Amino acid sequence: MTSHESRTVPARLRHSSFTRRSGFTLLEVILSVIILASIALGIFKFVQSNLRAIQSSVQDTEEQLAVERLASLVQEELSNIVPKSQSSLLGEGLKLGGTNLDSIEWRSRGGPGLMTTAVSGEYRVKLRMQPLKDNQSKYEIGLWRRPALLDTESGLIAGGSDKDATWVPLLQNVTGLTIRYWDARMGQLLDSWRDQAARPSFVVLSILREGEESPYEAVLSVPAAMTQQ
Repeated sequence: MTSHESRTVPARLRHSSFTRRSGFTLLEVILSVIILASIALGIFKFVQSNLRAIQSSVQDTEEQLAVERLASLVQEELSNIVPKSQSSLLGEGLKLGGTNLDSIEWRSRGGPGLMTTAVSGEYRVKLRMQPLKDNQSKYEIGLWRRPALLDTESGLIAGGSDKDATWVPLLQNVTGLTIRYWDARMGQLLDSWRDQAARPSFVVLSILREGEESPYEAVLSVPAAMTQQ
């Protein structure tokens, strides 16, 4: 075909050839789909990781608040101990299999210490850690409550036994409970408190939760005991 003939190619044929060249090939379509899928997957993973981070942050905050509420509960109970009451605060240190299972005991006549305001008599209340009923390898912190004095028509009388005790769970997913007592007379922290005529100046409460290396610690003040007149 001469140059003159090529210039005289019908316009319809030239338009058809241009149309074919301007379309996408199958390979281009496949590459476009792969790129869009990769972008969508990246966005999905980004959103998913952010949602997990938010969920983890919310969970950590809730667990932190639960520990702080527990410490506030114990502080309120220690603050309400009757100044002239004896044997109203006792503490035992216990370590079992490398796990600290300390406990602290006080007396309460209702209120937050018994998790109720409608209670009669007086109870021995003990903050301690014990295994879960359905999983002995995991622990929870709670309040053990046993009747000590019962209200009767003639007044308060001693009554109740360990079989009458009840358990109130407060905090799960814990691996250690350590309680130390500051004895101002000796100028040091003690692992337990058995002196019924005196009280520690303050108590250091340490709670170790699952997955954490450092425990939550709170320093709780204790009112001084007063000599009976």
